[in-house]
Amino acid sequence: MAAFFLDTSTVLKRYVQETGTAWLQALAAPTVRHSLFVVRITLAETVAAITRRERGGSITPQDAATAVADFQLDFARQYRIVEVSAQGLRITIQRFTLELRTLLSFSLDFLASSVGLVCDPRVNRCSESGVAGKPCLLDKSKLFDHIFATFR
Repeated sequence: MAAFFLDTSTVLKRYVQETGTAWLQALAAPTVRHSLFVVRITLAETVAAITRRERGGSITPQDAATAVADFQLDFARQYRIVEVSAQGLRITIQRFTLELRTLLSFSLDFLASSVGLVCDPRVNRCSESGVAGKPCLLDKSKLFDHIFATFR
C-alpha cells in the first residue's frame, strides 16, 4: 500500500482510454488499497476534460456519461481530497522559491567558475575569459527577480 498524488491528466487516464490507462487502472484498483490524493478542483477539471473529449469526437456520448459517472463515484468514495487555500499556496511557493534561489545560486557560482566567466566593467556584462581578467560577480538578484516574476 502506497500513497499517490494524482493530477487531473493522470486521473483522466483512468476513465478515458489513452497511453497509461492500464497502468493507472491497476494502480487505482480498490483491492490494491493505495491512497490516492487529488485536489478538490480535480472534480471540475476532469469532468471538463471528459466533456471536451466528447465534443471533440474522441469518445462517444455514452462513454463520456459513463466516465463522468464512474469518476464522480470514485471522487466521493476513493479519492482523498486535498484542500488548497490561498495562504497555503503562498507559503508553498515562498518555500519553493527560497529553495530554488539557493540551488540556482550554487549552480550559477559553479557555472561561472567552471567556464571562466569574467566581468568587463566597461559594459557591466560577463563574457568568456580574457576581457577584464577579474572574476565575474553575477547579479543574481536581478536574475532571480526575472525568474520568479511569475510567482508574484
